Amino acid sequence: MCCRSTFPRFYFLSNDELLEILAQSRDPQAVQPHLRKCFDALNRLEFGKEAGSVDIHAMLSPEGERVQLPKNLNARGNVEHWLRSVQDAMVLSLRGLMKEGVADYARKDRSLWVRSHAGQVVATVAQMMWTLQTEQALRHPTDPAGELATWYERNVAQLAQLTDLVRSELSKLERRVIVALVTTDVHARDIVEELKDSGTTNVGSFRWQQQLRCVTQIHLLGERLMPRGDCPSRLSNCSALSLTHADTTGTIQRPTCSCGSPTVSSITATSTRGPRRASSSRR
Repeated sequence: MCCRSTFPRFYFLSNDELLEILAQSRDPQAVQPHLRKCFDALNRLEFGKEAGSVDIHAMLSPEGERVQLPKNLNARGNVEHWLRSVQDAMVLSLRGLMKEGVADYARKDRSLWVRSHAGQVVATVAQMMWTLQTEQALRHPTDPAGELATWYERNVAQLAQLTDLVRSELSKLERRVIVALVTTDVHARDIVEELKDSGTTNVGSFRWQQQLRCVTQIHLLGERLMPRGDCPSRLSNCSALSLTHADTTGTIQRPTCSCGSPTVSSITATSTRGPRRASSSRR
């Protein structure tokens, strides 16, 4: 069907399911039961409160996490066209949230920061900052070994802080986000410990280059960490190869921006070689 060429995610649906949607194309709500098959971990779209509203305000995960979508997004026209617009809006929204998460990281205590952002943002930005700070330690001009040992102690302290936090009173969603972050932080701590014990003191060392790192283009603006350009992050495990994360729409994209680096809109998996499960993750 031609609608599948316009919106390839319809290939995830059977012919009967697709025909059911097309038969009710004037009713945007008819798509809701099939969204989980089209978008991983997307439970439903939030429409306007008015009866019969076609305005789309947000997307919601099965855990109840809500992500606001851009304004002026509506379900008018052919279903495959407005779903494509929703897909593009997801990318745009999560890219903006990722930038906010990076800028907010240096301003807040980490235990407060993890409760202030969406699960994808927490999982991704934490790995971005871990990569940045590990490389800062390895690039220390006089004592990279000592700086790496200090960074290892900070990793242990951050993990202990999250362990205490997960034992406190949290919502179900907050607990899932923090438990996922604890899992990746354990793996990150183990990598730093391995680098420290092996005497690694250079970012060009194979022990560091072999790690699947979440690399980002950011810079300091006063006391703030800010993304540079439109490149929140990319995956890399060597200096010559860079792969983007899977975006929220489930496709692997490798576009480049003006700075020449691959862009990415959102993160679904952790960026080191740890478990790939994170709250509200989307492929």
